[in-house]
Amino acid sequence: DELWWSDNLDDFKSINNINGKLLDVIVAQNSDTTSLVILNEINNKHIIKWIVFESFTGNFLTKWKNEINDATEVKLIKADSDNESIWIIKDGEHLIIDNSGTIETEISESDYPYISPKNLSTVLWPDRIEINEQVTHYGDFKSLSLIDLENDGSSEIIVLNDRGDIYAFDNNFLLKNGFPVQSNANGPILAMDLLGDNSPELIYQDKIGIIQILDHEGEKLDEISTTSELKALGVYKGRHAIITSNALILYKDDLNGFENEWNYKYSTPDNSRFLSNYKTGGKPSFIIDQYQTYAYPNPSYNENVIFRIHIGLAESLNIEIFDIAGYLIESLSVDISSSSNYIKEVHWDVSTIDSGIYIARVVATMSSDSEEKIIKVGVIK
Repeated sequence: DELWWSDNLDDFKSINNINGKLLDVIVAQNSDTTSLVILNEINNKHIIKWIVFESFTGNFLTKWKNEINDATEVKLIKADSDNESIWIIKDGEHLIIDNSGTIETEISESDYPYISPKNLSTVLWPDRIEINEQVTHYGDFKSLSLIDLENDGSSEIIVLNDRGDIYAFDNNFLLKNGFPVQSNANGPILAMDLLGDNSPELIYQDKIGIIQILDHEGEKLDEISTTSELKALGVYKGRHAIITSNALILYKDDLNGFENEWNYKYSTPDNSRFLSNYKTGGKPSFIIDQYQTYAYPNPSYNENVIFRIHIGLAESLNIEIFDIAGYLIESLSVDISSSSNYIKEVHWDVSTIDSGIYIARVVATMSSDSEEKIIKVGVIK
């Protein structure tokens, strides 16, 4: 198997240290530099590797690995860079592993809930769904997604049962209009406004391999016959895209960043299980969205670095760039619109910048309040 990495779906880097059958890969949370966890199988052994991107060489390097010899099935839950730990499920048992081995633990499904913008915590148990440990709905569901179907600031719970039927519940477990849908879905259920109608579509692959697209009330809009596997949703050259194992299918322009989208099985490449959706009362509650503010390509191979900033209520924006010794290299003053909740991209010309690590301080202000995001950027020439 081959694994490739890209920050922007334009420039790809091959990860060459993949042997055997690739089962899963996730991005580590809380990481200053790109760190990945890879799960593969070789000769009936499950191999878990922690790999990091080395900006000076431009390659991914294996930092440590752990072998599991006696497992029938291993699933990755999440990876945390703060202590380089990996949460897994091994034959139904929850474990945490690190570079020294396996740590027995008492974690359960309640320790990795699905979170909506109103801080509702939804837990998918083997026999039920539970909201804030108060409201429970029993049933055998194998996947769960969150999406605001009606753009009213309240997220719906989208679940799939073993028969392939799709259910959409509100936060009191009342079925939404048009659901359940007998879809023969194989899961997971992804969501994005592909068609530009300001409502999210539901995207999934059925059990015979056809990618299906439903509207927010479960009505079929389109289908795509393909022999490829549905992998994710994303953005390519400014347009929303369906990502399969060997193709990109392009749709409308991306105008709202990653707002109200469920792009992977667990929402994001780092398995955050978090729905970013700020259409609560018509205005966002943030000055800038920390999670959706980043730089790409990173590292840059003598290309302009683009700071992509999700503007909320910010009235002014400034970017200061320092070298690793703390000296100010450049200050970028950014004109922003008087409107709220949109994406702003700022280009940094690195043609005269030396190779090295740089620290960008993104500062946004609103009246007397401010928010900042620190971004580490690599430049390689």
